Amino acid sequence: MGMALPSEITIFFGLILGLMTSFHCVGMCGPIALALPLQGDTKAKKLLGGLLYNLGRTVTYAAMGGVFGLVGQGLSTLGFQRWVSIITGTIMIATVFFPSIFSFKLDVDKGMYSLMGRLRTLLKKLFSTKSIGGLFLIGLINGLLPCGPLYSAVIISAGTGSAIGSITFMVLLD
Repeated sequence: MGMALPSEITIFFGLILGLMTSFHCVGMCGPIALALPLQGDTKAKKLLGGLLYNLGRTVTYAAMGGVFGLVGQGLSTLGFQRWVSIITGTIMIATVFFPSIFSFKLDVDKGMYSLMGRLRTLLKKLFSTKSIGGLFLIGLINGLLPCGPLYSAVIISAGTGSAIGSITFMVLLD
């Protein structure tokens, strides 16, 4: 079984979703981008730092797309893709219309939120080191921070039914 190339629809919707969620991203990740410890006495060095930060985010999103694309590809091969798409779509719509059903209290000292605390601590250290490599790592970690539109995008990317399609979707989203 060969790797399917992404369709025009995948490319189009990746770009559209990216544009639609950009205002959310500016509000949520904008402060991180503004606080980046861009170093250097020239504009070129600062530009390089910004590019490395964004490359880090893109690598994280592409990796997520690859993982979820493989899951979607496996489900498609088994013949379950249609049902998974219907169920996840229904859940996504239900969270919009009935958010109270999906609200719950989380203990920030346990599970995933403990990991988020560690990531936050690592981000603080990276911001204080002020290195070019640190900017790439800040971008990688930023891609792992909790984000509703990102979660939706990863679920949608799995629906492409291929790893390449999912990676393309996630990179275009970025």
